[in-house]
Amino acid sequence: MMSIREHGRTPVWGCVLIGGKSSRMGTPKHLLETAGRTWIERTVAVLRGRVEQVVIAGAGALPAALAEMIRVDDVPGLAGPLAGILAAFRAFPDVSWLVVACDLPDMGEEALQWLLDCRQPGVVAVMPDLAGNGRVEPLLAYYDQSCRPLLEAMAASNQRRINQLRSAPGVATPRPPEHLRPSWRNVNTPRDLGTADSSIGRGSAEAKQKPAVDEVLATILRRDPEQREFHQAVGELLATIRPVLDRHPEYRRHAVVERLVEPERMIMFRVPWMDDQGAIHVNRGYRVEMNSAIGPYKGGLRFHPSVNLSIIKFLAFEQVFKNSLTTLAMGGAKGGADFDPKGRSDAEIMRFCQAFMAELFRHIGEDTDVPAGDIGVGAREIGYLFGMYKKLQNKFTGVLTGKGLAWGGSLIRPEATGYGVVYFTAAMLAHRGETLAGKRCLVSGSGNVAQFVAEKIVQMGGTVLSLSDSSGHIYDEEGIDASKLEFIKTLKNIHRGRIGEYSERYPHALYVAANPTLGWNPLWRYPADCALPAATQNELNLADAQHLAAAGVRLVCEGANMPSTPEAIAFFRDQGILFGPAKAANAGGVAVSGLEMAQDAMRISWSREEVEGRLRAIMHTIHRTCLEAAAAYGLEGDYLAGANIAGFVKVADAMLDQGLV
Repeated sequence: MMSIREHGRTPVWGCVLIGGKSSRMGTPKHLLETAGRTWIERTVAVLRGRVEQVVIAGAGALPAALAEMIRVDDVPGLAGPLAGILAAFRAFPDVSWLVVACDLPDMGEEALQWLLDCRQPGVVAVMPDLAGNGRVEPLLAYYDQSCRPLLEAMAASNQRRINQLRSAPGVATPRPPEHLRPSWRNVNTPRDLGTADSSIGRGSAEAKQKPAVDEVLATILRRDPEQREFHQAVGELLATIRPVLDRHPEYRRHAVVERLVEPERMIMFRVPWMDDQGAIHVNRGYRVEMNSAIGPYKGGLRFHPSVNLSIIKFLAFEQVFKNSLTTLAMGGAKGGADFDPKGRSDAEIMRFCQAFMAELFRHIGEDTDVPAGDIGVGAREIGYLFGMYKKLQNKFTGVLTGKGLAWGGSLIRPEATGYGVVYFTAAMLAHRGETLAGKRCLVSGSGNVAQFVAEKIVQMGGTVLSLSDSSGHIYDEEGIDASKLEFIKTLKNIHRGRIGEYSERYPHALYVAANPTLGWNPLWRYPADCALPAATQNELNLADAQHLAAAGVRLVCEGANMPSTPEAIAFFRDQGILFGPAKAANAGGVAVSGLEMAQDAMRISWSREEVEGRLRAIMHTIHRTCLEAAAAYGLEGDYLAGANIAGFVKVADAMLDQGLV
């Protein structure tokens, strides 16, 4: 996440507006208190988590703690928010502004960061449209330095309503993710204040004893401001478990959420290794052991240059609840390194894996932490890692899953994640009285998950239209059948080729090179019934979601981990598009890893039919569990809420049973 301090354009400051009359409240709203702190103090504190400087615009008394704040008077002759915003621009003409009203008691740092993330070249202001109905919110918004001429023109023409700016060129009006929308809730009257929830200090005494959900998230943002992926994962969960916390005050009393979002253990280490030319390289390795309340840590290892602590923490956090949904006794963890295996020889990859395991072996074990593969870590890498572990520990145990069949692996493990995604998709359709047969499906990615998503779709009578890699995507209107898929497997798994070679073999297919400057992926614009993003996190944004809806897609099921942005997810839910979240839909991989652990412990090997039958049953159970959990809280049919609630409750209850550890 890019902080404001690092932003290459004009500096961004915060402006708090306190110039309103507060006539309906009967007392200055900025001096109302929550837990012994005025609202203006809280607003300034939240802004300071995202900006270097905060300015207060408007007249009015301030608490002693803010006596030294920079202040500007409203522009004479103007009234309303425009008077304060324009005063800030005139006083500091080289600054862009995050403008915040003083009567937003639920405003959080994540909402501020979302506004900043909405900036694009040519955007002069970001004024959120909460309901998607054209009504914008100008008092928790971003105003770029380039917006000043528009504001001056409004003042000169006596246009006082700042929301009239919404129709001006360059003004963006995006819709915030659902979990952020409470930040825009304002309080105008004593009745508003009396009916406000516990997050502004009017809830039960029990709720006041522990921070509200928003405060937990604010703490994470302050503590680790650069961990954007982790913030996103935590925010999505917290937004959907509010009704659970309201029904079960014991979770707040025992600080379950606060403990869940903090890893039990984080390990970072250097990985020195030598390439084939004798040059020495140093990479960074990670293992985040997030939670072990329901079993030993379990989760994959990812080797990719994008790997950092934020990505590993988000993956470990998601893994906790994914593993909880499988019905198996597994806690959550994730690990990896910022090593890029592309273009490396087998010998180089072996040396890297051995160097990585030379440190990791101290922290894992069959009853402690059982890693598996992920992006960049397949059967080859698991073999090298396991061999080094065996040598260092002098014992043969099931400490890794995804092993070769000849030395403790399980049938169906390579296929498990992709097959599981399709079984979950089929269950979602079946719940609507439909089948996968005849459905036209867009699939992204071309790695392990995408390959077996495509394979199972074909086996179940659907048509796969697309696959992709970082170089671009292919679109085959005739469908990617079993023989074409075998070509892709050989291309990607053996020759390590690029997806564009498919169109050379099958000239009727369309190949489109990746264009990161677009801001959206053309793959999601083709007419289809279902979309299964199976490449990487945050690959599908709001523009992509809108394109999918326009193309007729009525079901989205996630194969990758967190491939949809919060804005895309909010759009799917608002539009009534069936949405299968990754923590439920792609749990098949870790489920069969758990089955591999069971086979290792018993020194037996189940047949392909038995393992696949168990996988199918687990995915159907996860589907049913999501629906039942959602319905229990009045959220019928909401798979995202159901997955989060069911996964959370199982882990939370285990934590309560085991005491404060």
